[in-house]
Amino acid sequence: MSKTTLLEIHVWIDNNSDSVRGKKRVLDSLQLYHNLEKVDSSNYTRKAIYDTEKDIDSIANDIIEEAHSLADLANCYVEISILNKEFDKAWD
Repeated sequence: MSKTTLLEIHVWIDNNSDSVRGKKRVLDSLQLYHNLEKVDSSNYTRKAIYDTEKDIDSIANDIIEEAHSLADLANCYVEISILNKEFDKAWD
């Protein structure tokens, strides 16, 4: 039986230079692709459905990889960390 847990995500994205304008596009895409709910300017949450703790690891790692990939494509820099208080785990 699948269960649900909450992931708390902190994302900081900046353009690599003054001539680059990809920051908003990266944030919007990340929100859309991973159903992130905005808490404030750099904090988001996501409900994760899982069967095992390994599923949560996979979801968190997918979000991190996607954030880095989107930022690279838009010539941006990203720092991201994900916290799950239920399992006392963090990813970055």
